[in-house]
Amino acid sequence: MTTESPRRNSACSEGGVNRRILIFALGLLSVALVFHRTLWEIARLSWNSSLYSHLVLMPLVSAYLVYLRKKSLPATARPPILITAVLFLAAAAGVLIARYSPGLEPRAGLAFCAFGMVMCALGVTAACWGAAIFRALAVPATLLLFMIPMPESVESMAAEGLQFASATAAQWFFSLAGAPVYRDGLIFQLPGLTILVAEECSGIRSTLILLISSIVAADVFLRTSWKKWLLVGLVIPLGILRNGFRIVSISLLTIHVDPEIIHGFLHRKGGPIFFMLSLAILLIILLLLRRTENKNVVHKASGGAT
Repeated sequence: MTTESPRRNSACSEGGVNRRILIFALGLLSVALVFHRTLWEIARLSWNSSLYSHLVLMPLVSAYLVYLRKKSLPATARPPILITAVLFLAAAAGVLIARYSPGLEPRAGLAFCAFGMVMCALGVTAACWGAAIFRALAVPATLLLFMIPMPESVESMAAEGLQFASATAAQWFFSLAGAPVYRDGLIFQLPGLTILVAEECSGIRSTLILLISSIVAADVFLRTSWKKWLLVGLVIPLGILRNGFRIVSISLLTIHVDPEIIHGFLHRKGGPIFFMLSLAILLIILLLLRRTENKNVVHKASGGAT
């Protein structure tokens, strides 16, 4: 009977991990080479559009979350054949739709190609590290989906939905303030002022950034699944209320303080101010949820010590 020393076993294990890292890096490089045109179009869109300025940052954010949890990842395992096959089939479907669908919107074609690229990257991840690690990296993988731009029609529907939701929230705030107002769709008529909730008032960009921030914050700071979902789920209602509050604030300030406010900085460039307000509220909610988790940990620890 022969036995191997712990040092040799450790060296073999380390060598296996290093090989996996090398194969994984080569796999991602291959994906980047195959989809180099898609990457270029994503970078150009990110540079030219404020709505999609986050696209090029998503791989970095995802990689950072992987780095934070690298010590807690499960052991590597054999590739999950079914998951890997589904991911690569989804990638192939995305590319085929982008190339052979007639009359497809230009950004829709880019969206399907970007979807195929992300699915390929996830397929390489599953093939190299196994199902357990792939499941543990669900949040970083989800964030990669934010590299996919919305087709023009989807973006228009999302903006329109947020417009009408924001107008409804504004109507509610007007009622709370006791302001006399008549609403006709997206148009509000107040004494001496008529306003239109335009597409720029939808807050789609700030809501999208807030959604990404909430996913990252929930993954980093919270442990309980339902609290993570709660934090992320509050983003869209919070964004709608923020937009409604912004509409009402500017309108009432214009009527009661200064008629030029409707044409001034707060209306034209005040978006970041109201975004910071919604971000501060989200941060307070996060701190409250995290505090309840800390209390539960302390309670369990004290209960186990008695």
